[in-house]
Amino acid sequence: MAKPKLIINLEKLEELRGGQPWAVFAKQLGMDGSTLSRVRHGKSQPGPEFIAAAVTNFPVRMEDLVIVVDGEVSEEEVSASKEALAAYLKARKNRLAA
Repeated sequence: MAKPKLIINLEKLEELRGGQPWAVFAKQLGMDGSTLSRVRHGKSQPGPEFIAAAVTNFPVRMEDLVIVVDGEVSEEEVSASKEALAAYLKARKNRLAA
């Protein structure tokens, strides 16, 4: 069985970008343009930092932004991933507030 991986929902990413230059959008996500490019082109998976930046800076839910491919994922794995991301976002928010 192939190991599942995350890919970005390009349609949703385009919607969030709103027509602005990719470099400007990357800065809003807190990353450089080359990192965003690798994620967009499937050369890199969107990691927790990427997902967290998108869901905290734009009106998007994680499940609308990323797609799981190349394998079946159980409901427990999906739930665990959501819980891990929620914990990461809470910790990040607390760090930024301090």
